[in-house]
Amino acid sequence: MAQAIEGTYRDGRVELSEKPRNVRQSRVIVLFVDNVTAESQPPMVSDRQASEANSDKASPAVLTPPDGESNTLLLKGTHLGGGPYISREEFYNAAFEARRKRRAG
Repeated sequence: MAQAIEGTYRDGRVELSEKPRNVRQSRVIVLFVDNVTAESQPPMVSDRQASEANSDKASPAVLTPPDGESNTLLLKGTHLGGGPYISREEFYNAAFEARRKRRAG
C-alpha cells in the first residue's frame, strides 16, 4: 500500500516528517513542490491523522480546520449554480406521459 509522507529536501537529503509504517525497503517517488519555506506552508494532514479522523478516537485537533472556521461549508455543500431541478419522480412522470402521447397519437 502506498503512503504519502511530507518531508523537506535540504543539502542533498530528504528528511521525512514521520517514519513510514511497515516499510523496511521500498522504491520511492520524490515530488518537489513550489520552493517556499516550510514555515509559510499550512500544516499537512498525515496518513495517521487522516485515519484517526475517520475513526471513533479522532481528536478535536484533527477535526478542527486550521483556520478555526466551522465545518458549516462542508455540511451544507457548495452551490455550483443551476437548478432548481425536478425530482426523479417528476422526470419519470413527464417521460412516461410523453411516451403515452406518442403511442396514442
